[in-house]
Formats: sequence, structure tokens, C-alpha cells
Amino acid sequence: MTENCGWESLAKEYNQHAFVVGMPTKCISAMSGRIPTVEGALHIYGPFQFELTPDQEKVKKFRISYASALGAQDYTPWEEQDLRTDPRSFTRESEYRNLMWLRQPLVAVGMPFSKEAWSPANERQFNRRNGMVGSFVRSHAVIGMSRKTISELLGPSMNRTVDGEIDDVADYPLYAAMCGNAGINSLQILFKDDQAVGYRVYYHQGEGYGDTKFFNGASYGFEDAAP
Repeated sequence: MTENCGWESLAKEYNQHAFVVGMPTKCISAMSGRIPTVEGALHIYGPFQFELTPDQEKVKKFRISYASALGAQDYTPWEEQDLRTDPRSFTRESEYRNLMWLRQPLVAVGMPFSKEAWSPANERQFNRRNGMVGSFVRSHAVIGMSRKTISELLGPSMNRTVDGEIDDVADYPLYAAMCGNAGINSLQILFKDDQAVGYRVYYHQGEGYGDTKFFNGASYGFEDAAP
């Protein structure tokens, strides 16, 4: 059954996806997309805090800071479970760069969700949606919300119509329209009887590139939504 996810599970999701605990120290920047600073025993890469093994070669445990509200900061619990079963896998920076690109929208810390900044009327800040989508799904219990409540938060969606009826998928572009063959991605919310039962980030690739789907680690995607 599809479930909502909160901030407290963010580090666990990162670890399940990227095997962070036990990761070689040299790969941290590629995984986090940040450069390091050091505070005592903690190695800080943007919102990530790492404690290394005694030989400084691998990650012993980590946690992630996030903005629980505008101006308020909090931390996930420390994650220290080593899920690695093959010591040959995920030991190179290139593996992490390829992996994290696909995982970014719904696990990224990004910026706090703001109804005003999300608004399509705020065209100069439209591209901020991509940075807010993770905050939105973690700070709101999206699964179970009514279509009306979601519309009040996110504004009108690009709903499709089938035989004159509104389709059950609300589509919210995460980038402003771009010229050329760039493609965009969007937040899609699935409804049943005007109640949200699933959500995902969907990649609309440019012409000739086909398309790929991305499912959140906690919500799993439309086909796993409760019937």
C-alpha cells in the first residue's frame, strides 16, 4: 500500500539507494554534490554530516539537515546500517554521479516548500519548483489529500481530459518551458474518487530520447497505489 514519507526517513532512503554507510570517503562529493568542510569529528558536505571510520577511509554513519519550516532547521536520525553486500560495487565516483542524477528530485533536501514561490504566477521563480518538490511531499501528507486541498496548495494543474472528463492524473511542470529539445520533468499526482492515492516525478524527455519514469522510494508509483 502506498504510504506518505516524512523528513525523518530521508537518510535511510539515501542509504538504501546509494549505500552511503561504508562508502569510500573519496566518493562523498560525487554522491552529495558538495565540497567538504570539517568540524571536529564531523565531515560536513552541505546538508550532509558524516562521521568516518578510524582510518578515515569510509563512511561510518551520516545524517542530513533539512528545513522543516521557513527559517527552521532540523536533522534526520543518524543512519549507520551498512547495506553493502558486494565490496566491488559503488566504489567509484562515476558510479555515484550517474546514480544520483536520477534520484535527485524526491530525495534532495532542496528548499522549503512555499505556496507563493510555487505559484505559476511567479514566473521568475518558476524553476524553483524542482527544488521544492521534495519538501512538499515530505512536509505534507499527500497520500489521502483531496483534489481540492492539493489544488489550493499547488494551484491549477495541467489536467488532461478524456471524453470530456478530467483525467485522474494532475500534472505540475517543475521547470519553465524551454526551447529546443531539452525536455522537462513534472510532479504527477494520481487521484481516485478525488483523493490522492499516489505521486511520482515523471521525466518527459526531449524528442528522440524516449521517456523514463522515476518512483519515490516511499510512494513507489502509480501502479502500487491502493486500489
